[in-house]
Amino acid sequence: MRSTRTACSIRARCFRSCTAAPSSGRCTSTTASFRFPTFLVSEAPPPVDVQVRPADESELIDAIRGLTAAGTPAQVNGAGTKQRFGRPVNAAATLQLDGLTGIEAYAPDELTLTCGAGTSLATVESLLREHDQELAFEPPDLGPLYGEPAGGATIGGVLGCNLAGSRRVRAGGARDHFLGFRAVSGRGEAFKAGGHVVKNVSGYDLCKLLAGSFGTLAALSEVTVKVLPRAVRTGTLLLPGRSVDDAVGLLIAAWQSRLEPSGLGCVPPEIAPLLPPGLPADAGCIAAIRFEGPEGSVLDRITRMRERLGGASLQLGDAESRAVWKAITDAAPFADSASVQAERPLWRLSLPPAAAAGVIDRLVGRPGGVWLLDGGMLWFAPTGDASASAAVRAETERVGGAATLLRAPPSVRAAEGVFPRQSDGIERIAAAIRFGFDPAGVLNPGRMGA
Repeated sequence: MRSTRTACSIRARCFRSCTAAPSSGRCTSTTASFRFPTFLVSEAPPPVDVQVRPADESELIDAIRGLTAAGTPAQVNGAGTKQRFGRPVNAAATLQLDGLTGIEAYAPDELTLTCGAGTSLATVESLLREHDQELAFEPPDLGPLYGEPAGGATIGGVLGCNLAGSRRVRAGGARDHFLGFRAVSGRGEAFKAGGHVVKNVSGYDLCKLLAGSFGTLAALSEVTVKVLPRAVRTGTLLLPGRSVDDAVGLLIAAWQSRLEPSGLGCVPPEIAPLLPPGLPADAGCIAAIRFEGPEGSVLDRITRMRERLGGASLQLGDAESRAVWKAITDAAPFADSASVQAERPLWRLSLPPAAAAGVIDRLVGRPGGVWLLDGGMLWFAPTGDASASAAVRAETERVGGAATLLRAPPSVRAAEGVFPRQSDGIERIAAAIRFGFDPAGVLNPGRMGA
């Protein structure tokens, strides 16, 4: 059943059911209420035809209360760049949070930043660059993997999906830099957790819970993150002409050293030409080791690492290094137009480092595919048939890893599942937590599990 609407000139923006129809484009009603479509849980959800874009937390509360009262499930988006990451959502409405923007507080000396959850990641990173600071967890831009324009992600979306880039081996994940937030639960209740300082240890650490919850527990309205000084220089040591076993062994040796690399990658020959500055395809597997810091320190550590590991090597300067690691972090080689349009399956596997080479060899043998190793995370695009999903999960779980299906057609994501399989006990705990935050199941139902 479609929503009831009036002739209000701004209905496409706020979807408030009222009798006012102002020509100014601004809602003047003081008694406006939300009216959403309803359907039985057993019914297939109708096409999404209601989009709500609250401009502040008060409107967000009203929106979620309206959804709950009507029993209308909604797809919760930031800018929508990752809305196809996860299982298909059974939703009859869209709750768009990219209207919750603005820098609320930025204290460079205190290393903290507070902003609206819908603030674009590009805006945050631009502001930080002006003060020679950065988000140390190196958030990736995954939008192009789904055919979305680059640079469209929001800071709330990055934290809600707990996304981190190549530097996570040194700096940790997004949740480790998530200091505090304001949010609205599925009950339509505003709540907050954490604080605006780095050394905050009081109360429950709900930031860890909401990071990676994919909008299934609450809709973030404001976030506070830790920021750190931006590296003065970046340099990369490349060790070409290696087998997979040798390259992974070199990365492990680099990590076990005291030279503090901030990025560890293994690039196969079929991927190398797709990375700037166009690495040679005839160089076998390339072990890539990144260093960051003052210029003298970077050059010294590259020299010492070259002596430690031996063999032929190349060195990338600052600009080339930043370009290469940006592409690795964003999984850019898998964002070609053919793969995006066909929604070619793309897996992200979290693996024990010592097991990575064996998993790569077995997956390349069957079902076959293209891969890129970024620290302990393996990107893998299988070329096999429908049995590829079972093979990928089996190989990953056999070594104690975790497999996430990052991209696939909706039918595959619905049938195969997206996130790592959990035990029955963990599933019951997760369901109880979701019920506590969202008893009516209106926030991204089904996105993380059936």
